[in-house]
Amino acid sequence: MQIRYYLILILLLFSLVWNLGIFPLYLEEPRRAVVALEMLLTGNFIVPTIMGELYFAKPPLFNWILILSAKLLNGFSELAVRLPTVVSVLFIGLFHYLISSNFLDKRIAFFSSLLFITSGTILFYFSLLGEIDIFYSFITYLSIVSIFWFFYKNQRLISVFPFVFASAGFLTKGFPSILFLYITLISFLFFERKLKLLFSIWHFIGIIIFLTTVGSYLYLYNQYAPVEDYLRFLWKESSQRTVMENPTFDFFFHIVNFPLKSLIALFPWSFLVIFLFRKELFSVFKDNRFLRFSMIAFVFNYSVYWISPGANQRYIYMLFPFLITLFVYMYFYSDSSFKRKLIKFVYFFLLIGLSGISFALLVIRYTRDVEYISFISLIFGLLFLVLAFRVWKKPIYYMAIGLIWFRILFDIVYLPIKAVSGNSFLEKKYGIVVADITKDNKLFYFGKDRLSYGLLFYIEREREDILKRDLRLEYCSFYLAKREFLDFKVLEILRFKTKDEYILFKKISNPSSYNPIKSTFPKVEASHGNI
Repeated sequence: MQIRYYLILILLLFSLVWNLGIFPLYLEEPRRAVVALEMLLTGNFIVPTIMGELYFAKPPLFNWILILSAKLLNGFSELAVRLPTVVSVLFIGLFHYLISSNFLDKRIAFFSSLLFITSGTILFYFSLLGEIDIFYSFITYLSIVSIFWFFYKNQRLISVFPFVFASAGFLTKGFPSILFLYITLISFLFFERKLKLLFSIWHFIGIIIFLTTVGSYLYLYNQYAPVEDYLRFLWKESSQRTVMENPTFDFFFHIVNFPLKSLIALFPWSFLVIFLFRKELFSVFKDNRFLRFSMIAFVFNYSVYWISPGANQRYIYMLFPFLITLFVYMYFYSDSSFKRKLIKFVYFFLLIGLSGISFALLVIRYTRDVEYISFISLIFGLLFLVLAFRVWKKPIYYMAIGLIWFRILFDIVYLPIKAVSGNSFLEKKYGIVVADITKDNKLFYFGKDRLSYGLLFYIEREREDILKRDLRLEYCSFYLAKREFLDFKVLEILRFKTKDEYILFKKISNPSSYNPIKSTFPKVEASHGNI
């Protein structure tokens, strides 16, 4: 591999980790983190909980990964929560390169992996989040691609390793892992005319491995709580997104909207789709094993989510490397000068746009006290102009460099601002304040609704104790409650506002005014029980 490829990889790695841990957890991050934190605090690594109450939505494997990351980085820091996502993204790219390079030109294998990592929603969104979907995509990618690998390397193992990875996938997100496994396995073997492998002893060994792995976990879970409720909830989580559970209008809207969202998710590499429009497309794919498998794996798995109105793009990121491989291969072997010129024009103007955004950041110097932004914005703006004119020679190479440089600019300018602004900043700030005030004292949440995950995580992390729900109001304890649901007088210790307004109180001023039956609460969420 040429040295310029190594240089772009170093630049990419730098962009993915710089300032990754300086801003508070937000969106779904604190939910994943608080489940893992409570596992560590209780020492129970089998049963996921939130506020000490059973949490059914996801199995525990990702929580174990977060705990391992926290152990390696000496605590549940923001970096520890997000690092597994970055590693997963890089591992998808690495394994895709290692496998595809055995069947394709190494240049095509390299850019297929690079373009996946630098696609818009990966580079500027999901690689920044300590979320479950990218880790799950990595596990499921291995389950899918190992079918292809062992079919040509050792057919006896084609039903062993895919089932091992599918087992890990089930312990991450549940039933969809079985769907990915069998859709890929059956469709691929059908086109290879090898369906008889489904009746081999190795296939049954794979099934036994899957059932043993998953069954062992479910058996252990059943020692603490009813496993039937757990499985029922996991099944509901999967089935509610299908066409059976959604109105007809949603189905037809999704059919039109879902491919458009996929193109947006792959931006700016989705423009390469134009190279798939050629007469001899299928004959080209038929002549190459990996291209043929990529098309089969993508088309058949994608189709299931295409007709499922509740599906989101994050559910299919493990399929994108296969689609991008088709894009890149057809791009490099295209004989259409018009399409090549069109791509050059598109990426030229995109880089000009990035240059314009960089120069526009100069105004931040006058609206925020950040001394270095003017200099950084000027340098990056000029750099994007240089890349824009270089893109005429190597379009996807210099466009990829431009995206990576823009991610670095994003890390320098936006992430420090995000670290001290927004609702997530307030949740971290007041979570730490509440934890400091109640240190070495009991603290409960008074309310039947859900406490904000961000606030909950930072309180539990700082106190190193689980914040449980209690409606009995033991007068010797601290309580945290939403102000709007306190219809009796309390002795306030602290009042603060994030998305909601909260009151931290010590005791009731007039205990006779409290009636737990008449107290006003929001609609109760489904109770999962306690452990």
